[in-house]
Amino acid sequence: MFQRCVTPIKLFLLFFLFVVPSVTVSAQQENEVALEQKTTTEQQSAKANADEKKPGNAANDQTENANEQLTNEKRKIVAPINFLKQQQEDLKHYLEPDIVKPILVGMKEHVTLLEINKTSLAKGVLILLPDWQKNATGSKAINFLRQQLPKQGWTTITIQPPAKPSNYPSHAIEREKRIENNKKALIDYQDDLALLLKQIHQQAKEYPGVIIVISEGSNGALLTNIYQQEVTELPTALILLSSFLPTIEDNKTVAFNITQLPIPVLDLTLFRDNINVKSAAQLRADAVKQEMKAYYRQKQLHNITPSSYPKALLIKEINGWLASLGW
Repeated sequence: MFQRCVTPIKLFLLFFLFVVPSVTVSAQQENEVALEQKTTTEQQSAKANADEKKPGNAANDQTENANEQLTNEKRKIVAPINFLKQQQEDLKHYLEPDIVKPILVGMKEHVTLLEINKTSLAKGVLILLPDWQKNATGSKAINFLRQQLPKQGWTTITIQPPAKPSNYPSHAIEREKRIENNKKALIDYQDDLALLLKQIHQQAKEYPGVIIVISEGSNGALLTNIYQQEVTELPTALILLSSFLPTIEDNKTVAFNITQLPIPVLDLTLFRDNINVKSAAQLRADAVKQEMKAYYRQKQLHNITPSSYPKALLIKEINGWLASLGW
């Protein structure tokens, strides 16, 4: 019985010792052959790619140049368009071509909006100058006057103002240095504005009647400096809307210059206005009283929306003042 059991066990051991190892070795050999074939294929593919990337391959060079150019374009940071240039292009694009009148002052192009008198009786020309940083239609008050006054007999020329000086007001620590920097920045800006006004005045003379300037904000304040220095021809009258400059020293200069102007001045402000406007207007009122300037009127208009002129009241005050002067 024991011998019958031993024989199957021997057969199993012989199978395990000879057959199984041979099967394992065969599988390993197959794996090694497959690995060698894969390696050979990869080497051949790499060699083919290397041959394609050789400098002599013109098609590959063009592809690489195109990819490099595309990458450089993606990396390139495009500077934003000039703010004044953008405003001018907007006016040309959105407004009717017959009212947009570009003019060349020196080597610089400026844009004006011309609205011809729409009545049988021509009263004169109103030159409208918005505050800096605003386009010709950006001020609600100026744009309202541009549209309404031609119906009352006035020809209006609305100016797209030059760009605000980027370095004003100065942030220097010493007070003397700030005053010096501010003075230089304003002189440079006033020179550009004066050249533009000279050109506009010549254009205004082509139409009958008086020439009156209406200006807003900081540009209105700077006009008093330009006219007091007689850099350009004086208008018949000057109307200021919420005029001020950001520094006390500059507002004192404006107040003094107003007392020296030989033309009538209407100085309008708002009940709810910029705090700088109120302090600057007080300086002008005090200076006029001290110098006893004739033909100067300062009036505060009541408004609901801060810094926004009520349209009906604004045009009523302007017409009333002009009528008191005989226009």
